[in-house]
Amino acid sequence: MTFLDLRHLQSATGPKGACKVSRGKMVMRDPKTVDTLLGHQTAVTFGVAKYQIKAAGGDALLAQFMRARDVHAHVTVFDEGTFACAYPLMAYVQHGNGANAYSIGKEDEGLFNGAPGGPLAEPSDLLIDTSRAACTWVVENAAKEGATIRYYEAHRQHAKSRRSDPGWKLWQAVYVDHCEKALGLKPRPDRTTRDGLAIPKAWDPRQAAAY
Repeated sequence: MTFLDLRHLQSATGPKGACKVSRGKMVMRDPKTVDTLLGHQTAVTFGVAKYQIKAAGGDALLAQFMRARDVHAHVTVFDEGTFACAYPLMAYVQHGNGANAYSIGKEDEGLFNGAPGGPLAEPSDLLIDTSRAACTWVVENAAKEGATIRYYEAHRQHAKSRRSDPGWKLWQAVYVDHCEKALGLKPRPDRTTRDGLAIPKAWDPRQAAAY
């Protein structure tokens, strides 16, 4: 798996609507206030246009990865085994509704089932491995910037419309099995903001909430 650091290619404000902006620059958060990794799925797979391939020097795969610069999350994980960081980790990115102020957002590329047995896809083993590596990278690099990542949450906890985000399989394989068991992060399954939904039993047998 590979890592792409695209932060030096990001504009000062980020793409329109992606970040909180003040005086023409992204707002940066106090590292002491950032303690959570927030999980997402993109709910799409990324294609590329001819102009994007041309901008990437004719490399269609690189053009796909460069699309992370337009995703409203700090880190994007691709099914081909690459993850990219497109925003400073302390940037206030509009990725997680009520969790924006205190979390770092990570998107996994794909349209995945919210609960077992659904008609959509499940993440590949390569995506799961790459997503785990991305989580480790976030925790380690946030620490270098003075932020201690202690918790993990899901986007569904902050928006009812995102009830399948990031999905049961990613939650179990990446967040419970890696973030919690390997990295020592703690879940906050009942913490919600706005109209968010608690983590359901279908995602984690320790929980009681219905899907």
